Amino acid sequence: MDLALAWTEEEKQLLEGACRYTFDKAEDVYGMPLKDFTDEEKLAVFLEQAAERMCSPDGKVAASILMKRYAFLFVGALASWSFFRKPLMIQEQDAMLIHSEQNGNWLPNFYLGKNPESAWQIEEVIRHIGKVVEAARKASKLSNLIMWENIAIYVFWLYETVAEEERFASVRDRARADFHWLLAPEQAKLFGNYHANPLARYVNEKTAVEGRDALVRVRTTCCFNYRLDKEGAKKCGSCPKGCIPIKPRKQTSGA
Repeated sequence: MDLALAWTEEEKQLLEGACRYTFDKAEDVYGMPLKDFTDEEKLAVFLEQAAERMCSPDGKVAASILMKRYAFLFVGALASWSFFRKPLMIQEQDAMLIHSEQNGNWLPNFYLGKNPESAWQIEEVIRHIGKVVEAARKASKLSNLIMWENIAIYVFWLYETVAEEERFASVRDRARADFHWLLAPEQAKLFGNYHANPLARYVNEKTAVEGRDALVRVRTTCCFNYRLDKEGAKKCGSCPKGCIPIKPRKQTSGA
């Protein structure tokens, strides 16, 4: 591997902490190779087997939860590109999603291989994500609109929240330019057979909602998190089923 492309320990800490990457793999871990997530039949088997871990009642809910988690592979690649100007270094035969749970939630990690030899540029990562969404759509019959919004909310978080942290001040303008590039109409074809950019449709204005101090970008689709069969399952913070917009008060004319 080109040492100039290798992540530093500090960069690895970001990818581990914020993007759920892992750089060590035990012998007895369970999961599935990343390359198999683009295969409709293998993905269908994975969803059936992983549904119990997710506490999912059916394939559509499982596919939605999967894409909320798989989004972090994309987020990590975007972080590496925008913050460090480094590609996603991956050992394609060994890279895998590893099952992991935290506080009763299915939160898998991404292992990229012991000796990464392939440098996936951001365009290649986008194509991979697009293929996974298409395979999941075919395997579960879940609308790809839900899956792309599941991905979009974390992409927006990366660029609107993480990139604005003081530690990234020196690359903030570059990150903003990358975000603009990512959402541009010209990139639509990178995501698959799309005429419009599937992420850009979710760039909606944040609005005031009841019971919340901060403005919220209310989702246009529901991710079905509340349908998980476990204690504490609830609607996410930007769910269209739970967010009630605060209507602006009408101005009254003086007497």
